[in-house]
Amino acid sequence: MNAQNYPSPIADAARKRGITRLIHFTPAENLIGMIETGKILPQKELLAYARTQKDAFLLDYIRINDALRYDGRRDCINLSIQHPNVYLFRRFREQHKRCDIWVVISLPVECLDIPETVFTTGNAASSHVRKYGTATGIDGFEALFSEHLISANMQGSRTLARGVLASQYPTDIQAEVLLPAPVDLMRIVSFSVENEEHARRLTGMFRCTTAAALSERVTVVPDLFGERKG
Repeated sequence: MNAQNYPSPIADAARKRGITRLIHFTPAENLIGMIETGKILPQKELLAYARTQKDAFLLDYIRINDALRYDGRRDCINLSIQHPNVYLFRRFREQHKRCDIWVVISLPVECLDIPETVFTTGNAASSHVRKYGTATGIDGFEALFSEHLISANMQGSRTLARGVLASQYPTDIQAEVLLPAPVDLMRIVSFSVENEEHARRLTGMFRCTTAAALSERVTVVPDLFGERKG
C-alpha cells in the first residue's frame, strides 16, 4: 500500500507543524526480514510470513520488541512522530542487550494518510489511552498536539501541558501512530545509527544483499538515541 496514492490532509497538516519524519526503531537483525520481504510488515504479517516461508529462516533472526502487545494491535506498525519514544526505546534496548546495533528508521509523513491509520495521544497500551485517546483522521492527528493531556500508566496519571514545546512534537512523547499496512522498503528515507562504527557495519550488511542501494541511506544521528530536544 502506498500513501502517495491518497489525498494528503494529514501529511499537509504535519508539514505545517514542521514534522519531517515518522519514526520506527528496531534491532539491526530485523532488517533481514525487511530485505527478504521488501517491506516493513506489521508483527502479525511478519510472523505469518516467517512461519510459511521456512527456507528464509527468518524465525532465527526476528527480534520482537514488544512480545506482549497490550495494545492488541499486532496488525499495525508502531510509529512515533519526529523523535523516538525514549522511554520505550530505552526499555527495549535493555531487554535485548544482545542486539548491539539499533536502527532508527525514518518514514515520509505521507504515510500518515494511509486509510485507517490510528493515532493515540499516549502509549497505545495504556488503558486510559485506549479508552479516551484513540482516533483516526485529521481530528485524531490534531489531538496528539492538545494543550493538555492526561498521561496514565501503571504508576498513576498526570496532566501534561504543551507549554513551549516545539510544534513538531506531540504533547506526550509516547504518542503513537499505528499504521495498518506494510511500507515498501524503498520508501524509507533513512536508517540512522548511533555512531560511525555502526554505520560501517550496517552499510556493509546492505551491500551484501539485494538491497545494496539502501546503503546510501545510512546516516549517523546520535541525537535520535537520546532525549527529545525542544
